[in-house]
Amino acid sequence: RILAMTHRMSVLAALLLAHAVALTLGRPAFNPAHAVPPNPKVVSSTGARGPKVHPLSAFSPAIGARAPQPNGPTLTAQPDVVSGKGGMVTVSWSNYPFIAKTDWVGLFCPEDGSPYAHTPIKFRWMENLTAAGSFDFYVDNYRQNCRFYLMSGGAQFALIEAQSNVVTVEHPNYPSGLHLALAKSDRSATIRVAWTTKNASAPVVRYGLKPNALTLTATATSSTYSPADMCAEPAKSRGWIDPGTLHNAILSDLTPGAEYYYTVGDAASSTAADWSDVSNFVAPNASDDDTLFLVFGDMGNAPIDGSSQHSWDYGNRGEINSLNTTAGLLYAVTHAPKRPAAVVHFGDISYAVGFEAEWDQFQEQIRPIASRVPWMASIGNHEMGDVNSFVPGTDSGGECGVPFVRRFVMPAPADNPQPTTPWFTFQSGLVTFVMMSTEHDYSVGTAQYTFLTNALRAVDRSVTPWLVFTGHRPMYVDSTWAEGPYSDQGYATNLRATIEPLLAAAKVDLALWGHHHSYQRTCSVFNGTCVSQGTVHAVIGTAGYELTKNFFPTTPAYFHYVNNAFWGYGQLRATRNNLTLQWVENETNQILDQVVLTRRQH
Repeated sequence: RILAMTHRMSVLAALLLAHAVALTLGRPAFNPAHAVPPNPKVVSSTGARGPKVHPLSAFSPAIGARAPQPNGPTLTAQPDVVSGKGGMVTVSWSNYPFIAKTDWVGLFCPEDGSPYAHTPIKFRWMENLTAAGSFDFYVDNYRQNCRFYLMSGGAQFALIEAQSNVVTVEHPNYPSGLHLALAKSDRSATIRVAWTTKNASAPVVRYGLKPNALTLTATATSSTYSPADMCAEPAKSRGWIDPGTLHNAILSDLTPGAEYYYTVGDAASSTAADWSDVSNFVAPNASDDDTLFLVFGDMGNAPIDGSSQHSWDYGNRGEINSLNTTAGLLYAVTHAPKRPAAVVHFGDISYAVGFEAEWDQFQEQIRPIASRVPWMASIGNHEMGDVNSFVPGTDSGGECGVPFVRRFVMPAPADNPQPTTPWFTFQSGLVTFVMMSTEHDYSVGTAQYTFLTNALRAVDRSVTPWLVFTGHRPMYVDSTWAEGPYSDQGYATNLRATIEPLLAAAKVDLALWGHHHSYQRTCSVFNGTCVSQGTVHAVIGTAGYELTKNFFPTTPAYFHYVNNAFWGYGQLRATRNNLTLQWVENETNQILDQVVLTRRQH
């Protein structure tokens, strides 16, 4: 399946590069009447999902240095300037007769950074064994100049054989990572716009009701973070890249349901490349009685040029199925009968895990969607996990939540620039979402438990008749990993003991989770038993990461459907009388599972 996808991935990458609006992927139109096929459950005995050693951990600053050798191979990069958001660069080598399969070409930024002290942003192995040849790399706008190196000795004993000319980033203040979020927890018509530059001095949003009449202006605030904010390697040094300056502005008093056009940039600059292309969004509409959401966890990113980067899956190729998911989400945004009100992403966002350039790559990958639809995100273990965190481990690669909370600012209290309160609630149309952090203490009496209790009690079902709860690690999960309190089953047991009574008291209709890379849906359940007035739980951890195969040989009775054979995302549609969840396979847009909930009395 992975090999068969290679050509399709290159096509998707080209489409994403162009930020195409009118896609020609051959996807069928959004059709809620698709039949649900039988359950294609795959049973595997691969066992528990335990901690892994990162495959690029061998790239180490402790290795001795060597400069390029006289009369050695040559390495050139052309063009030597990339403009705007970035572009393709051909890297050619010659005069290298002693090439080996363990040799590689890597991209490093900034250009004066040592390849002995940093991990490459992306790389390609020299597998064709020719003394002269070339690779194509897509170089994103990392707001600083870059350079390529030809290295021998594999990863562990890497030595410089040649270095390329400098690749200059022509427009370091190009607005990258453009995305939207709902700025407030209530249904007010307020939107947050966020983007990144190197050092724009007067960041603003210009917007209006017509693309050629952007007469309104909102001034942005700015922030950044540094290696001192990171808590461990590789984020502190080996995986570090300067994040630039992060800007965000709030657009208030919008006309509900109106379509707005906007651009972001530097009011002090007249350079066209310092301004984004005009994008658009629909202002939140409190009276919307038919609302669509795109819901999932565990997405990640992948190089759009076919190169390699750090990742625990697919042999350092990134989360390649996230490209299909991105294309599917964009199709839903552009072809659904009604534009989705929000994307809801519950944990494991970019899978940068300490290799900071991947945050830039992820945000550019989702930009065609996130610049048009609010991207509401909550924290997962691969954003937060550290030896000193509530769930001890190294899953964040030393990030400890900082890049996530700085880049994805959510409604209060998750607007905290420190990752201490990344839980929040928001209302959209007929739905209230309550989003917890499974990576922070939620025991009785804690700040999070108190927040969740109050948020659930405060829901007015006459205003938002549907109540959806989300978290990263699931409360119900078909998984054989049961060793210890932080295993799938150990954590689920604790969530059921502490949080499930809150869901039952509030009559939560639907709970959405990720973490296990599969799709799973329960009956209306409480305390492990199917009941008429319980909560339906769905695990949707299929947005990009390699799938998890450790289902039980016999599916627990409270699961109605499980699938770890396909990648996909959820479509959640809310009307006055029904809440419909569909799981959509991300290559064909086929709906593989569907459940329709009927409004109950409160």
